[in-house]
Amino acid sequence: MIQLRSLLENSVKDNFADCVLLSGGLDTSILALIASKYGKPKAFTIFLKGYDSSDLRYARKVADSLKLDHFIRELSVEDVLLDLSEVIRILKSFDPMEIRNSVAIYDC
Repeated sequence: MIQLRSLLENSVKDNFADCVLLSGGLDTSILALIASKYGKPKAFTIFLKGYDSSDLRYARKVADSLKLDHFIRELSVEDVLLDLSEVIRILKSFDPMEIRNSVAIYDC
């Protein structure tokens, strides 16, 4: 376990980015925590309008506790559908996970 932690910490340190997509889940919260040790990344949370998002509540808590600038973007289904074909064209992929994550990033 210590080896995994060291690998993760070194990876974040060596590839530090000035922002993090913060879903409020465990994985992005851990990355935000580690990144905040090496700088002050901006946190971005994106969610779909009209859907109850408990993730947003947790993302806010994490950003607040780490004192990160937190930017929240609410997308409508129409926003996502408008960007979908362009994201697929750019990615040259139909991988559902890749498309889902990239549509959120593209619209920001």
